[in-house]
Amino acid sequence: ICSSPFSAITAILEPAFLHSPVFCYCPSTPSPVWPALAPCLGAAMLIALGHGKPVRALSFMQWSPLVFVGKISYSLYLVHWPVAVFTQYLSNTATLTYSMAILVIAISVACAIFSWRFIEQPFRSSTASTYKILGYSGGTMTLVAALAIGIASFDSWKFRLPSEQQAIVDAANDRAETPSNCTPLWMEFGLCPIGAINRETSNYDFILMGDSHALSISTEISDSARLAGKSGLMMNMICPPLSGVFRLIEPRCTDFTEAVLSEVLRRTDVKTVILHARWAYYESGTDIDGKKETEKYNLLLVRDALDKTGSNPHQIFERGFRRTIEQLLDSGRNVIIIEGVPEVGWNVPNALILKERWGIEPPAPPSIEAVRARQSGARSVFDQFRGHPRVHLIDPIPAMCGNYECRVALEGIPAYYDGDHLTKSAAKSLFREIFIKEIYGNMQKPSQEQMTMKQ
Repeated sequence: ICSSPFSAITAILEPAFLHSPVFCYCPSTPSPVWPALAPCLGAAMLIALGHGKPVRALSFMQWSPLVFVGKISYSLYLVHWPVAVFTQYLSNTATLTYSMAILVIAISVACAIFSWRFIEQPFRSSTASTYKILGYSGGTMTLVAALAIGIASFDSWKFRLPSEQQAIVDAANDRAETPSNCTPLWMEFGLCPIGAINRETSNYDFILMGDSHALSISTEISDSARLAGKSGLMMNMICPPLSGVFRLIEPRCTDFTEAVLSEVLRRTDVKTVILHARWAYYESGTDIDGKKETEKYNLLLVRDALDKTGSNPHQIFERGFRRTIEQLLDSGRNVIIIEGVPEVGWNVPNALILKERWGIEPPAPPSIEAVRARQSGARSVFDQFRGHPRVHLIDPIPAMCGNYECRVALEGIPAYYDGDHLTKSAAKSLFREIFIKEIYGNMQKPSQEQMTMKQ
């Protein structure tokens, strides 16, 4: 079959190394570390075989269609990504369907053939001098750089869009940010002052704990606290407030959450703890589409000491949540739980701008039945504490949903900056009165007996 022992061994190993990523790698495979070694070795072996005597086992690679694919491969490499990204943009989805993927491949091959024939081939056969080529290349790079500087200087050429469309685009950047004046508590992470500034004392009324959903409403938590004359602290690392729970995507959260809880229990000035997170995400172990493929499941799933594989996310969530709540209640703190906001499942600003510019209708807003079903598992855990004298639950759904569906926009402006995080403007419009009344209006000092419990 082969012309030499070396060629025989290489011909056997080359397909295994070169094609192993197709069958063995998944989105959670680390890159570009050691897994990248296999396809690189496979490519090197293929090149080595090409420089030796012909190997009969690889004669199929001389088939003209495969040879042509090799010829256009560099152009195909260059054009396929813009085609895929633009297709995802127009379809407003993070995952291409099979039909869309076939369309992307067809368009990419067509563009690659055009690029190879009219750009790559003329360039390769050009008789121009090296200096001339360098001059053209340098001039092109200068023009591209000037264009980029011009776009940046004129604020991305916002004037190119009507004001209504620009307001939709701006909503994608209308997101809360972590304050900069934070006190380190664990590693570089700590607690940041929010609400009313108390210059006479370092005491605080409350602490906000939670993940990126808590961050997305933190500006309104802070602004409404300031109006109510309350001062507080917030975590500057986005982590689910689930004690003893490990999250693969951010393993540092486990220790940081415990450090924050310890700090809360140490401080006698903090009377109230506000908890908010993407509860259904952790309770179900899935994204809103309910996918549970192995690789995605591991990325989203939470784990703990009793379930190290994350096979039952609901039980893990319940144990972690109970541990958090019971520590806080046993220490005499009041707990305010802001339940989950509706998850849309598609990028709201992108969908609305596609409708305005291209007439592409967005998906239907989430129905209230679907939202309630999605959050039912987390709510069953919250119900265990509903009615407790020092636990107050706030349900955002009545403010965000009608009788049939939940709002994704307010007066034409996206209420979300992606598919599940509220914009600052939406949080203000929807929750200012609710927060002032339900959070700060109900902040009562616990009794001395409560504050001395288990301290």
